[in-house]
Amino acid sequence: MLNAVPLPGDDGARKLLTESPTRWGSTYLSLARLFTLMPRRVVFGRLRNLTAAHERRCIEQADWEPVRHLIGVLKPSYEASMALQSASGTVAEAFELLCRLQRTMQVPSYPCPIDHTEPLAVGRDAILAFLDADKGGTDVMELDGRLYKHEQVYVTRTRTATSMCSEAATVASVLQNELDKRFFNEMDNTKSWLMNEADLAATLVTPGGGSMLKKVATRSGQGDASDRAHAAVRATTTHFLDDRPAPRLRRGELDSERKRCRTSLIVWYSEESRETCDDTPGELAMRELDRFLMTVLPGDYDGALGFWAARRDDFPPAPSCRVLAPWSVWVIFRV
Repeated sequence: MLNAVPLPGDDGARKLLTESPTRWGSTYLSLARLFTLMPRRVVFGRLRNLTAAHERRCIEQADWEPVRHLIGVLKPSYEASMALQSASGTVAEAFELLCRLQRTMQVPSYPCPIDHTEPLAVGRDAILAFLDADKGGTDVMELDGRLYKHEQVYVTRTRTATSMCSEAATVASVLQNELDKRFFNEMDNTKSWLMNEADLAATLVTPGGGSMLKKVATRSGQGDASDRAHAAVRATTTHFLDDRPAPRLRRGELDSERKRCRTSLIVWYSEESRETCDDTPGELAMRELDRFLMTVLPGDYDGALGFWAARRDDFPPAPSCRVLAPWSVWVIFRV
């Protein structure tokens, strides 16, 4: 019956969404769908001959304010949770998303859609056409494939700006506390990404990860974790690489013996000194890591997988000495 209510420019049939404990962002999605159907519900409430059941489903004007405020508060968390579901995402990218989310949740105001307005544009093509014609002159946000005006709503009550309802302000406070408690807990090292060696190492070997660690440390005031990240990578390479020389294959021994048969030159070092001075696989891996950290991140950077695919020849694996190239280290941490 709701879809029978005419709405010029947005006449597609849609249903209300319900929350699901097993689906990420279901609360936000249900509220966003409810908001986009708001014009129809307003007209629906004015229809004649409504049954008692229909009248109970009508929403008063005062009830719309918490809906739009909750949308503004929940939208950042929904965007971050969706981005974290990427099958090719790295630990460093997840860390960056959490840092962005933490900073977003700490701002004094949130962009919330303005109530009782019809969408400015519906669908991808219409939205792009509106943005092209508007040229940034209107504060807009997209919800459920529809473009709406928005305003900044402040968490604390002010005299000169719109203030957030108590329900949405409580949700914002809970999200802030949960983020700090689970990922940036200064009292518990097991729940602080800057104190977790595995996270630090995986971040360091991701393109742009070294500079991100410094930026995060500067903003959080917890100190630069780069040294601990280097130590974690060294410990990982030591664990996965065997510094003892690999047993020579019979074919390799025969090749070496043939070379000795073909030359009369005498080596200037002894076998003992050669084995002592040769770089171990772990040292070669750390040297390769240092070379990787000096690589400049390109302007068209589109993710770690694309970065390593384009530079596979610059950091090739070396089976002869079993050195873990940075991209191999990243794969290990990712798996």
